Amino acid sequence: MKLSYAVVAALALGLVAAAVMAADGEGGPAGRPGRGPGGRHPVMHKMIMEKFDTDKDGKLSEEERAAAKAAGQAKRQEFVEKYDADGDGTLNDEERKAAREGLREKIKERLQERKQQFLDKWDTDGDGTLSDEEKQAAREGLKEKIKERLQERKQQFLDKWDTDGDGKLSDEERQAMPAELRERLQKRHEGMLKRFDKDGDGKLSEDERKAAGEALRERMKERRQNMKERMDRNDDGHVGPLERLRARRQHRGPGGPGGRRGGGPGEGPAGGGGE
Repeated sequence: MKLSYAVVAALALGLVAAAVMAADGEGGPAGRPGRGPGGRHPVMHKMIMEKFDTDKDGKLSEEERAAAKAAGQAKRQEFVEKYDADGDGTLNDEERKAAREGLREKIKERLQERKQQFLDKWDTDGDGTLSDEEKQAAREGLKEKIKERLQERKQQFLDKWDTDGDGKLSDEERQAMPAELRERLQKRHEGMLKRFDKDGDGKLSEDERKAAGEALRERMKERRQNMKERMDRNDDGHVGPLERLRARRQHRGPGGPGGRRGGGPGEGPAGGGGE
Protein backbone atom coordinates (compact mmCIF):
# COMPACT_ATOMS: atom_id res chain seq x y z
CA MET A 1 0.00 0.00 0.00
CA LYS A 2 2.91 2.38 0.51
CA LEU A 3 3.58 2.61 -3.21
CA SER A 4 -0.09 3.33 -3.83
CA TYR A 5 0.02 6.15 -1.27
CA ALA A 6 3.04 7.67 -3.00
CA VAL A 7 1.45 7.52 -6.43
CA VAL A 8 -1.83 8.96 -5.21
CA ALA A 9 -0.02 11.78 -3.43
CA ALA A 10 1.95 12.57 -6.57
CA LEU A 11 -1.22 12.72 -8.62
CA ALA A 12 -3.05 14.79 -6.04
CA LEU A 13 -0.29 17.37 -5.82
CA GLY A 14 0.24 17.74 -9.54
CA LEU A 15 3.87 16.59 -9.31
CA VAL A 16 3.20 14.67 -12.51
CA ALA A 17 3.45 18.01 -14.29
CA ALA A 18 7.23 17.91 -14.11
CA ALA A 19 7.24 14.44 -15.58
CA VAL A 20 4.80 15.43 -18.30
CA MET A 21 7.26 18.09 -19.39
CA ALA A 22 9.79 15.30 -19.82
CA ALA A 23 7.61 13.85 -22.55
CA ASP A 24 9.00 16.58 -24.76
CA GLY A 25 12.58 16.00 -23.71
CA GLU A 26 12.66 18.28 -20.69
CA GLY A 27 13.06 15.53 -18.11
CA GLY A 28 16.05 14.53 -16.02
CA PRO A 29 19.23 13.02 -17.45
CA ALA A 30 18.83 9.70 -19.22
CA GLY A 31 20.63 6.68 -17.87
CA ARG A 32 20.26 7.54 -14.20
CA PRO A 33 19.49 4.53 -11.99
CA GLY A 34 15.75 3.94 -11.67
CA ARG A 35 14.97 6.15 -14.64
CA GLY A 36 12.82 5.26 -17.60
CA PRO A 37 13.00 6.49 -21.21
CA GLY A 38 14.16 10.07 -21.52
CA GLY A 39 15.39 10.09 -17.91
CA ARG A 40 11.90 9.85 -16.45
CA HIS A 41 11.05 8.01 -13.26
CA PRO A 42 9.25 4.72 -14.14
CA VAL A 43 6.11 5.53 -12.15
CA MET A 44 5.80 8.96 -13.75
CA HIS A 45 6.58 7.53 -17.19
CA LYS A 46 3.77 5.00 -16.74
CA MET A 47 1.30 7.73 -15.78
CA ILE A 48 2.31 9.82 -18.78
CA MET A 49 1.86 6.93 -21.18
CA GLU A 50 -1.50 5.93 -19.71
CA LYS A 51 -2.82 9.46 -20.00
CA PHE A 52 -1.35 10.64 -23.30
CA ASP A 53 -0.55 7.53 -25.37
CA THR A 54 -4.03 7.55 -26.86
CA ASP A 55 -3.34 5.06 -29.65
CA LYS A 56 -1.64 2.68 -27.17
CA ASP A 57 1.37 2.00 -29.40
CA GLY A 58 3.84 2.29 -26.53
CA LYS A 59 5.26 5.67 -27.53
CA LEU A 60 4.17 9.30 -27.89
CA SER A 61 3.47 10.64 -31.36
CA GLU A 62 4.05 14.31 -32.18
CA GLU A 63 0.40 15.08 -31.44
CA GLU A 64 0.51 13.16 -28.16
CA ARG A 65 3.74 14.91 -27.14
CA ALA A 66 2.15 18.26 -27.91
CA ALA A 67 -0.86 17.39 -25.73
CA ALA A 68 1.43 16.24 -22.90
CA LYS A 69 3.55 19.37 -23.12
CA ALA A 70 0.49 21.62 -23.13
CA ALA A 71 -0.87 19.84 -20.04
CA GLY A 72 2.49 20.20 -18.29
CA GLN A 73 2.76 23.88 -19.11
CA ALA A 74 -0.77 24.51 -17.86
CA LYS A 75 -0.07 22.65 -14.63
CA ARG A 76 3.20 24.48 -14.15
CA GLN A 77 1.51 27.83 -14.67
CA GLU A 78 -1.29 26.93 -12.30
CA PHE A 79 1.26 26.02 -9.61
CA VAL A 80 3.25 29.23 -10.01
CA GLU A 81 0.11 31.37 -9.92
CA LYS A 82 -1.02 29.68 -6.71
CA TYR A 83 2.15 30.54 -4.78
CA ASP A 84 3.46 33.62 -6.63
CA ALA A 85 2.28 36.10 -4.03
CA ASP A 86 4.04 39.13 -5.56
CA GLY A 87 2.91 38.26 -9.10
CA ASP A 88 6.34 38.52 -10.73
CA GLY A 89 6.00 35.18 -12.55
CA THR A 90 8.62 33.33 -10.48
CA LEU A 91 8.85 31.97 -6.95
CA ASN A 92 11.22 33.67 -4.53
CA ASP A 93 12.60 32.00 -1.40
CA GLU A 94 9.59 32.84 0.75
CA GLU A 95 7.13 31.70 -1.90
CA ARG A 96 9.02 28.44 -2.41
CA LYS A 97 8.95 27.86 1.34
CA ALA A 98 5.18 28.42 1.34
CA ALA A 99 4.86 26.02 -1.59
CA ARG A 100 6.84 23.34 0.24
CA GLU A 101 4.70 23.70 3.35
CA GLY A 102 1.55 23.55 1.26
CA LEU A 103 2.72 20.38 -0.45
CA ARG A 104 3.59 18.72 2.85
CA GLU A 105 0.17 19.46 4.27
CA LYS A 106 -1.51 18.24 1.11
CA ILE A 107 0.49 15.00 1.21
CA LYS A 108 -0.46 14.39 4.85
CA GLU A 109 -4.12 15.01 4.09
CA ARG A 110 -4.17 12.70 1.09
CA LEU A 111 -2.26 9.95 2.86
CA GLN A 112 -4.66 10.14 5.78
CA GLU A 113 -7.62 9.97 3.41
CA ARG A 114 -6.18 6.91 1.69
CA LYS A 115 -5.43 5.26 5.02
CA GLN A 116 -8.97 5.85 6.18
CA GLN A 117 -10.42 4.51 2.94
CA PHE A 118 -8.28 1.42 3.30
CA LEU A 119 -9.42 0.89 6.89
CA ASP A 120 -13.05 1.47 5.96
CA LYS A 121 -12.77 -1.29 3.39
CA TRP A 122 -10.81 -3.93 5.33
CA ASP A 123 -11.30 -3.14 9.04
CA THR A 124 -14.39 -5.32 9.32
CA ASP A 125 -14.60 -5.20 13.13
CA GLY A 126 -14.24 -1.40 13.16
CA ASP A 127 -11.53 -1.24 15.85
CA GLY A 128 -9.32 1.13 13.84
CA THR A 129 -6.59 -1.43 13.17
CA LEU A 130 -6.20 -4.50 10.98
CA SER A 131 -6.02 -7.90 12.62
CA ASP A 132 -3.99 -10.69 11.03
CA GLU A 133 -7.12 -12.03 9.37
CA GLU A 134 -8.04 -8.59 8.02
CA LYS A 135 -4.50 -8.05 6.72
CA GLN A 136 -4.64 -11.39 4.93
CA ALA A 137 -7.99 -10.48 3.40
CA ALA A 138 -6.55 -7.14 2.27
CA ARG A 139 -3.55 -8.85 0.66
CA GLU A 140 -5.79 -11.28 -1.18
CA GLY A 141 -8.03 -8.47 -2.32
CA LEU A 142 -5.08 -6.48 -3.64
CA LYS A 143 -3.76 -9.53 -5.48
CA GLU A 144 -7.11 -9.97 -7.19
CA LYS A 145 -7.21 -6.31 -8.12
CA ILE A 146 -3.74 -6.55 -9.67
CA LYS A 147 -4.80 -9.63 -11.63
CA GLU A 148 -7.89 -7.81 -12.90
CA ARG A 149 -5.84 -4.81 -14.02
CA LEU A 150 -3.30 -7.01 -15.79
CA GLN A 151 -6.11 -8.86 -17.53
CA GLU A 152 -7.70 -5.57 -18.58
CA ARG A 153 -4.40 -4.35 -20.05
CA LYS A 154 -3.91 -7.64 -21.87
CA GLN A 155 -7.41 -7.42 -23.29
CA GLN A 156 -6.90 -3.82 -24.41
CA PHE A 157 -3.72 -4.88 -26.16
CA LEU A 158 -5.47 -7.76 -27.91
CA ASP A 159 -8.43 -5.58 -28.85
CA LYS A 160 -6.02 -3.30 -30.70
CA TRP A 161 -3.76 -5.83 -32.44
CA ASP A 162 -5.65 -9.15 -32.53
CA THR A 163 -7.59 -8.32 -35.67
CA ASP A 164 -8.98 -11.81 -36.24
CA GLY A 165 -10.18 -12.07 -32.63
CA ASP A 166 -8.71 -15.51 -31.89
CA GLY A 167 -7.17 -14.40 -28.60
CA LYS A 168 -3.55 -14.54 -29.74
CA LEU A 169 -1.24 -12.73 -32.12
CA SER A 170 -0.37 -14.24 -35.49
CA ASP A 171 2.82 -13.40 -37.37
CA GLU A 172 0.82 -11.05 -39.62
CA GLU A 173 -0.66 -9.23 -36.62
CA ARG A 174 2.78 -8.86 -35.05
CA GLN A 175 4.14 -7.42 -38.27
CA ALA A 176 1.39 -4.80 -38.19
CA MET A 177 2.75 -3.42 -34.93
CA PRO A 178 5.25 -0.55 -34.86
CA ALA A 179 8.80 -1.88 -35.14
CA GLU A 180 9.79 -0.54 -31.70
CA LEU A 181 6.88 -2.26 -29.97
CA ARG A 182 7.46 -5.48 -31.90
CA GLU A 183 11.13 -5.52 -30.96
CA ARG A 184 10.35 -4.87 -27.29
CA LEU A 185 7.85 -7.73 -27.16
CA GLN A 186 10.29 -10.06 -28.88
CA LYS A 187 13.06 -9.25 -26.41
CA ARG A 188 10.70 -9.79 -23.50
CA HIS A 189 9.59 -13.13 -24.93
CA GLU A 190 13.16 -14.27 -25.51
CA GLY A 191 14.13 -13.24 -21.98
CA MET A 192 11.25 -15.25 -20.49
CA LEU A 193 12.19 -18.33 -22.52
CA LYS A 194 15.83 -18.04 -21.54
CA ARG A 195 14.97 -17.95 -17.84
CA PHE A 196 11.99 -20.30 -17.56
CA ASP A 197 11.83 -22.64 -20.57
CA LYS A 198 13.48 -25.50 -18.70
CA ASP A 199 12.60 -28.20 -21.24
CA GLY A 200 13.84 -26.11 -24.13
CA ASP A 201 10.79 -26.60 -26.34
CA GLY A 202 10.56 -22.90 -27.24
CA LYS A 203 7.41 -22.20 -25.22
CA LEU A 204 6.31 -21.99 -21.59
CA SER A 205 4.30 -24.84 -20.14
CA GLU A 206 1.76 -24.28 -17.37
CA ASP A 207 4.35 -25.19 -14.71
CA GLU A 208 6.94 -22.93 -16.30
CA ARG A 209 4.44 -20.06 -16.36
CA LYS A 210 3.72 -20.58 -12.67
CA ALA A 211 7.46 -20.54 -11.93
CA ALA A 212 7.80 -17.30 -13.91
CA GLY A 213 4.93 -15.74 -11.96
CA GLU A 214 6.44 -16.76 -8.63
CA ALA A 215 9.83 -15.35 -9.62
CA LEU A 216 8.19 -12.07 -10.62
CA ARG A 217 6.35 -11.84 -7.30
CA GLU A 218 9.58 -12.45 -5.37
CA ARG A 219 11.36 -9.84 -7.45
CA MET A 220 8.66 -7.25 -6.79
CA LYS A 221 8.70 -8.09 -3.07
CA GLU A 222 12.47 -7.55 -2.97
CA ARG A 223 12.14 -4.26 -4.84
CA ARG A 224 9.50 -3.00 -2.43
CA GLN A 225 11.70 -3.87 0.54
CA ASN A 226 14.73 -2.18 -1.01
CA MET A 227 12.65 0.90 -1.75
CA LYS A 228 11.37 1.02 1.81
CA GLU A 229 14.91 0.74 3.21
CA ARG A 230 16.13 3.57 0.97
CA MET A 231 13.22 5.84 1.89
CA ASP A 232 13.29 5.15 5.65
CA ARG A 233 15.91 7.78 6.49
CA ASN A 234 15.57 7.54 10.28
CA ASP A 235 15.42 3.71 10.40
CA ASP A 236 12.22 3.59 12.41
CA GLY A 237 10.68 0.94 10.16
CA HIS A 238 8.07 3.39 8.88
CA VAL A 239 8.15 5.62 5.80
CA GLY A 240 6.50 8.91 6.72
CA PRO A 241 5.12 11.61 4.40
CA LEU A 242 8.28 13.72 4.49
CA GLU A 243 10.43 10.73 3.66
CA ARG A 244 8.16 10.01 0.70
CA LEU A 245 8.44 13.60 -0.44
CA ARG A 246 12.25 13.50 -0.26
CA ALA A 247 12.31 10.23 -2.19
CA ARG A 248 10.20 11.73 -4.98
CA ARG A 249 12.42 14.81 -5.04
CA GLN A 250 15.51 12.63 -5.48
CA HIS A 251 13.88 10.77 -8.35
CA ARG A 252 12.83 14.00 -10.06
CA GLY A 253 16.30 15.59 -9.87
CA PRO A 254 17.07 19.35 -9.66
CA GLY A 255 14.48 21.94 -10.49
CA GLY A 256 10.71 21.61 -10.33
CA PRO A 257 7.43 23.38 -11.06
CA GLY A 258 8.96 26.60 -9.78
CA GLY A 259 10.96 26.73 -12.99
CA ARG A 260 14.47 27.27 -11.53
CA ARG A 261 17.21 24.82 -10.64
CA GLY A 262 16.74 23.87 -7.03
CA GLY A 263 13.90 26.36 -6.84
CA GLY A 264 10.81 24.19 -7.12
CA PRO A 265 8.70 22.95 -4.27
CA GLY A 266 10.54 19.63 -4.29
CA GLU A 267 13.55 21.40 -2.74
CA GLY A 268 12.86 20.78 0.92
CA PRO A 269 14.96 21.32 4.02
CA ALA A 270 17.90 19.01 4.62
CA GLY A 271 17.87 16.26 7.14
CA GLY A 272 16.24 12.88 7.65
CA GLY A 273 13.24 11.81 9.60
CA GLY A 274 9.83 10.38 8.95
CA GLU A 275 7.21 12.82 10.14
